[in-house]
Amino acid sequence: MEEGTKKVLMIVVFIVCLAAAVFLFMKFGGGSGDIPHEAYAEMQLVLCRNPECGASYEMTTAEYIERMRERPVGPETPALICKECGEASVYKAIKCPKCGAIFEYGSLRPADKCPECGYSEMEERRKR
Repeated sequence: MEEGTKKVLMIVVFIVCLAAAVFLFMKFGGGSGDIPHEAYAEMQLVLCRNPECGASYEMTTAEYIERMRERPVGPETPALICKECGEASVYKAIKCPKCGAIFEYGSLRPADKCPECGYSEMEERRKR
């Protein structure tokens, strides 16, 4: 094959590969981590760690994400501001399906084990 023809062929192959990469990136999102639209309407349970408050309430995932973005960044995971007491002491929480106790998510290991009754959905699923 002639040298000039070889160069042109290589350029064409490169352009086709580049176009395919751009197409695949656009089609599959390139791992952008976007949250599906319907997930923004889901509710997140939160609990205030302030012993004088202890409020628990729900907020939409969209509000939770927005409030997470507003908080300062530091070496520790900073808390959200409590809408009841105004302190930076709110963290994601779980409600026990067995006894109804509300506790901070991830504060215990395993994260879903109720501190009141000891129930864990994860352990129940493993038993089945």
